[in-house]
This record gives sequence, structure tokens and C-alpha cells, in this order.
Amino acid sequence: MTFITDTHKLKDKITLNQNGYAVFENVKIAKANNIQQYANYEFEELPEHLQDKEIINVYRPFKEVKKSVKNFSVLPITDEHPSEDVNPFNYLDHYIGFATEAIFENNHVVSSSIIITDADMIALLQSKDSYQLSCGYSAEIVFEAGTTKSGEPYDAYMRNLEGNHVAIVSRGKCGSTCKL
Repeated sequence: MTFITDTHKLKDKITLNQNGYAVFENVKIAKANNIQQYANYEFEELPEHLQDKEIINVYRPFKEVKKSVKNFSVLPITDEHPSEDVNPFNYLDHYIGFATEAIFENNHVVSSSIIITDADMIALLQSKDSYQLSCGYSAEIVFEAGTTKSGEPYDAYMRNLEGNHVAIVSRGKCGSTCKL
């Protein structure tokens, strides 16, 4: 399994609940039927024919994201991506909130509600105009070239996605395509 991240914009308006937590409803956290670009050094191993290629195009098929949607439910939110998977032993070192149940929508997007519980992050979110979310997850990468239905070539595709956390980042891989 290879550790992967992807990113989507947060809503600009912040709602605080009765306890002062920031609540973002129906936030896009992942997308299907798209190609993510990764630097070759982001992979532990590459087939020989891809080792000299700087950017590797990895396709996320609709059926793989849809079947994995439950794996992205009830995940911790982190400030940037930690250097390790978040687990019960290091959870408190990384946790600043949580994502609720993930839902697969008709437009090939996984959405979830996000609750930020960390006061410093809430203040930071209130002070800037935009933020992005980046899912930290593992996926099996199949190095098999192909072309999407829309004609985009790819070097590999993902399957068996397993969510680990959702990070608040300054910039992620999805860019403006995934704006709310």
C-alpha cells in the first residue's frame, strides 16, 4: 500500500456550534474519476519504465472511490499531514478535530462534515480566506497505463483506498477543480 494525499477547498464561512467548535457541513474531501499527479519520489517503488519520469499520473476510478467511501468516515483532522499514520497511540499528538460519516455524491465526490475542536486552528481558520483539505490514505497502486473515458492518459490507477486522516493544508493536489 502507498500513502496518498489529495486536497479540496474548505467553505469560507465558519459556523461555531454551542461549544465553540467550528463546524463545516458537507465538505468535499475526495473526488473520483480524476487523475492525481505525484512526483516520482513519492513512491516507495516504481517500475523501471517510470523511474526516469518526474511526474506520475495516477487515476482514481469511480468504482474504487465509491466502494471505499466508508473507509473515509469518522477520521481525525490534522494540521498538515503528520509524518506517520494517525492511530490510537499517537492520536492526541495530531488531532485537531474530526470528520463525520463520508457520503458518496452523484457528482463523484466524497463529502463529510468537519468539526474543528482546536482553539488555535479555529482562530487560524477565521483569519484567512481559504483553506484546503487533503486526505491522508493508503491505496494499492497498480502500475498499468491507460486512458480515462475523457481521453486523459495515466501511468497507474488506485484501488482499495483506506482513509487515515484529513489534513488542513495550505496547498494540495486537486487545485481549483475541487473548490466549494
